[in-house]
Amino acid sequence: MFGVWMSYWTAVCTVLIAVIIWASLTQTPTRKRYMIAAWCFAIISFGSAWFAVFPMFFGIGMANAFGPRSVSPLAYVLPILSVVAFGYPALSLFPLMSAEKGRKVVLVVVGLAALWAVWAFVSTVIRWPQSQGGGPTGAIMAFFYLLLWLRVYDLRRSTEER
Repeated sequence: MFGVWMSYWTAVCTVLIAVIIWASLTQTPTRKRYMIAAWCFAIISFGSAWFAVFPMFFGIGMANAFGPRSVSPLAYVLPILSVVAFGYPALSLFPLMSAEKGRKVVLVVVGLAALWAVWAFVSTVIRWPQSQGGGPTGAIMAFFYLLLWLRVYDLRRSTEER
């Protein structure tokens, strides 16, 4: 059932990404198009955070069913880090935060996410060379997420300068 919802979410994300690209393809960007793109990016970010965190909470619940000693402390910290990694870039696009400060922190967050994904891939391949380690898809998705964020960030900068 979760896979069905993931496929629906992928379709919604595709439409929202198309709206963001449409909003950014103008000669003179307007504040209205910037806000449309920012809200679409926020929906993508917080929805993706929910889809990333939901299985983690379910995993914590299953681990607790077998006793508290079987749960790693990382299982409690990883959902919080996931929400921050998805949520902070979305919040940094809105006027409640300065554009320069938001850009610096988002580059650090996305860079750390990409490094984490590459490290996880390499450590999986080194330990189990015959396994299907999943590949560096997390790093690739972090870079795509950064490129999409930069598209909306450019809209913000161009509307603030005018």
